Amino acid sequence: MITQPHSLPIDATNQTLALMKASHRWLLCKSVPRPNGKDAKIPYYANGKPRSGALDTPEDRAQLVTYDEAMTAAHRSPGVYAWVGFALGPDGNGGNFQGIDLDDISANQLSSIANEWTVGAYEYWCYTELSPSGAGMHVIGYGQPFPPLGPNGTGIEA
Repeated sequence: MITQPHSLPIDATNQTLALMKASHRWLLCKSVPRPNGKDAKIPYYANGKPRSGALDTPEDRAQLVTYDEAMTAAHRSPGVYAWVGFALGPDGNGGNFQGIDLDDISANQLSSIANEWTVGAYEYWCYTELSPSGAGMHVIGYGQPFPPLGPNGTGIEA
């Protein structure tokens, strides 16, 4: 079964999701078991080739597709892909799609931060979805780039 993006509140006023769906930034993902018990999330282009090499090069961007094209490709291969995914990065028009990853919201005591993005002051500025594990949340916004924040022990990456 292919899972679609699942916003925590999804609302017609959410322009970020509309921008995302129209953008050529979509791909397919496979879930592959690893020895540590956590599944690896492996991205594939809609043409069936694994996404590899340098990201956001002209060659890479040329293989990303719209949401509708990704869903069509996924449905052509039942049982092969776990979900469609969105590739963060430049949109080609000067803006950037960027994300915040809140890992294991309960264990990392991130509920108040998660609430700000889903029902608080920022809910219409972004698209939010549950992470594949169901314990975390992804927040995707559109705007100027900001420096990345990698793994740091807080449960928050950007």
